[in-house]
Amino acid sequence: MRERGIAGITRRRRRSLTRQDEKAASALDLIRHDFTTIAAGRKLVGDITSLHTAEG
Repeated sequence: MRERGIAGITRRRRRSLTRQDEKAASALDLIRHDFTTIAAGRKLVGDITSLHTAEG
């Protein structure tokens, strides 16, 4: 790369615009971090971080 004068692109660090509300109450832990189960499908947990739609 040096011989051909090629340089990599350094991307800027992302700045988060969303800030956590310090006064907000935390969500209840309904499962209490107990992920053991006696049968398949008894406890289903998930997280929707982002939901893609047709509109974008």
